[in-house]
Amino acid sequence: MKPRTLLWSISLTILASLACKLTAYWAAVPEVQFVFPNENQHEFFANEPIEITFYAQGETEINYVQATLKNPNGQLLGSYGDPEGKGQNTLRASISWTPTATGRYIIYLTAYDTVGRPSEPVHLAVQVYARPVVVAQGSKTLAYRDSFDFVSGAVGEFDGGDLYLFRNGPADFSFVANYRPQVGGKQLDVQYAANDIQSVLFDMNVIREISAPDRDANIEYGEIPVQEGGLYLYKRHAPPGNYILFRVASVTDDEVTLDYVVFSLP
Repeated sequence: MKPRTLLWSISLTILASLACKLTAYWAAVPEVQFVFPNENQHEFFANEPIEITFYAQGETEINYVQATLKNPNGQLLGSYGDPEGKGQNTLRASISWTPTATGRYIIYLTAYDTVGRPSEPVHLAVQVYARPVVVAQGSKTLAYRDSFDFVSGAVGEFDGGDLYLFRNGPADFSFVANYRPQVGGKQLDVQYAANDIQSVLFDMNVIREISAPDRDANIEYGEIPVQEGGLYLYKRHAPPGNYILFRVASVTDDEVTLDYVVFSLP
């Protein structure tokens, strides 16, 4: 190739590259949005991976997307794509992140196009809880005066265990905790969809309630009415396990049957 021809070819290549870059600069900046987590699914457990799924689009190619904490320039959780690689006009992918501590986190997503321009960052708050550790699970039918230790299974009369059953009249009972070492409990007013009591424990509406910093604030050392279908949280008098979640499965004139799960929280 003649020198003049070679020079002309190089010049055309440079001009084409500059034209592409100018076109990219004139185009609108890219956009990015969360697919998951989202407003309806934003509660998770510590030490379990979260797949941060996003959708990005732009008039120019999108080379990569970054996920950060606290602000767009905060702690990098991960990225997808290659700043120097081939981009796409639309991009749907995931960035995996495993939170190791409980708390509330603000995740930011930023997409970058082929000339390095960032999108307007988007953010979403997620809540991370400690996963309860199940110690025991079962079902128990109690009669008037029966006290019950939910871990050992020991049945006494009034004292001992975690609570006892008091009969006010036919099919009218109360849970009572007023003999040491009984601690007390409360009825929970939460909605849940599961049938199995262990699945109920891991329902996020229940997790939110039992993970609240003030979860012990309304623990009652005394008498709580028995309601068929009612859900109750009682504090254990001693390990293993520091709480009991139970549901009243049935009530007859003389007995109350419970489905329960004993668990620990950090």
